[in-house]
Amino acid sequence: MEMATVKFFKVEDDTAILFGANGTALTASLAAVAGMISNIKFPIPTFPMWIYFLGLIFAFGSKMVIMIYNGDILEREKSQATRDFLLEIKDDPNLDDALKADWDTSWKMMDGRRKILLSIETAERMNYWRPLLFFASALCFLIATSSVIWFVGTKASI
Repeated sequence: MEMATVKFFKVEDDTAILFGANGTALTASLAAVAGMISNIKFPIPTFPMWIYFLGLIFAFGSKMVIMIYNGDILEREKSQATRDFLLEIKDDPNLDDALKADWDTSWKMMDGRRKILLSIETAERMNYWRPLLFFASALCFLIATSSVIWFVGTKASI
């Protein structure tokens, strides 16, 4: 008897651009502080730096959601493969008696691992949280960058 194993789709990790955008901008802002203070002699706004930092936090949140989701998918695939294997060998007439005794234990272990999987409600909520955190991070990058441009524009015109 041939068992069909369900193949789940992994969630693509699209957070690298957020780490790059917010992290690079925050690092560049912090690195430019010393040069700006010594050359221009005006106070540095900390607002954009905090917004970039908040964007990094949102990006890490999005990354955590993706890691939890993909970990759950991987565990579901392992559990399904284990279940298929156990059902396949259950009726095998050539199965050793020692393995038959271990079958119940293996089934209970597999069933116990399935209990820690995400519920449908939680998985659906995570599908909402991932884009919200992603776009919050992107919005932080846009707000902080536009405030830096505005700040430099107003100070350059003085």
